Amino acid sequence: MILESYRFEWLVLALVVLGTIPLVSVTGAQDSTRLSLTDSVLLRGNVDIDPYWRLTTDRAFKSGHWYSDK
Repeated sequence: MILESYRFEWLVLALVVLGTIPLVSVTGAQDSTRLSLTDSVLLRGNVDIDPYWRLTTDRAFKSGHWYSDK
């Protein structure tokens, strides 16, 4: 069986890429603070986000610790 070459396969690929671009999510401040809180609770068992405080601008400082404000 001889495989014939596809003349418009690049067009199909471009249409698939253009169709999926709106589904890509960019991580924002809300996402990063929630992920930091989840990681801290699961890995450290604490609700403070001290190791991750620089990763987000959505945070609160109290009694020497950084916390998620969500």
